[in-house]
Amino acid sequence: MSGIPSAYRQLRSLLSQQGEIVRWVVFVFLGGSINGVAWQVYANFISYYARIPTPTTQSTVISLIVVILVSAGLFLVPILLSLSLTRFLPSRQLVPPFYMNIIALGFFANYLYTLYHGSPDTAIFDLYIALFYTALGGVFQDRISVGIVGKGAVREDIIGYAFTVNCDIPTLRSLLSNEQYARRININRNWYESKDGGVVFPPSEKGFSISIALKKKSDDWTLMSVCIWNEGRYNFVRTAELEEFASDKVAYLKDILSNPRVGENRAPIPFARAVSTDLDRMIDNILDEAGGSMLTSRFSMNLVIHTERISTVGWIQLVLFVAITGICIALLVIGGTDETLAGVGGLVSIAVYLVFQLPQNAQHQRVNREMSSTS
Repeated sequence: MSGIPSAYRQLRSLLSQQGEIVRWVVFVFLGGSINGVAWQVYANFISYYARIPTPTTQSTVISLIVVILVSAGLFLVPILLSLSLTRFLPSRQLVPPFYMNIIALGFFANYLYTLYHGSPDTAIFDLYIALFYTALGGVFQDRISVGIVGKGAVREDIIGYAFTVNCDIPTLRSLLSNEQYARRININRNWYESKDGGVVFPPSEKGFSISIALKKKSDDWTLMSVCIWNEGRYNFVRTAELEEFASDKVAYLKDILSNPRVGENRAPIPFARAVSTDLDRMIDNILDEAGGSMLTSRFSMNLVIHTERISTVGWIQLVLFVAITGICIALLVIGGTDETLAGVGGLVSIAVYLVFQLPQNAQHQRVNREMSSTS
């Protein structure tokens, strides 16, 4: 009989976990359905507004402003839905706008079939525009939502190590700032001083993330904390590949301390594993930074932090997407039936995106493989 309570608790835990997944899926479909309605309202508005004559330059400018404002509103709908629905999930797992756009695309395709049943050419062109918006618009909407809500992460997603090292901070700082060592460990050489007077080496921009913090324990001993994690698109992901990467990098770090290289005028540096509250605080700081500050006083600061992390290429992508999408819509509204130019604009935007994005994705995957296989 003693096994019944244990089995009941396991079953309850399993159902709770599955229930959370089911709730998340329901929220994705709910947000996608509402987003699909917004698409239909937008399509009806554009169809109606394109038929309104604009005899003067002033009226044309006003029409463009109205279309831009309405288009911006449509762009914000999945973002607002994502923030609202994510708030009602106990786990705060992001309900992605990109997934909502995919659901909305299905509703919109059925709407186009009903609306243009006798005019397949128009329906196909509108569906092409919807596909273009789903793919590229969803990417930028996801970035904004993740920047506000943050990425899902728990302590178990971060691999942590703590060591007591028989060496002072300046010596360790100089050692870890070595270009060869920093590159092999995959940390940024540009360290900074923490609020408690310690030294932190932030992660490199490539591959898995690893950060090292140094804090004085005594005159001759330093506490070294090492954290390693992998940021996915929406959350932190702990995989066997990450654990292998962590083992390799920590082994290499130990080798640096124990075996001075040729030309280094130093003795081997003794060290030992330790249990440290500083490591716990370091993990907490990583989780705080990863998790957004939705609907809190830190909203602006968090948005600025994530915005600063967008690369120059990312900003170019964003500007080109907004500009070319606006031109396509303007051609549809002003040109009326001149759909060819708008279609060409869409193709140009997709080509620009692929030119920038595909090499980046390939490089990121290559770096991850190299970082896992070296050291």
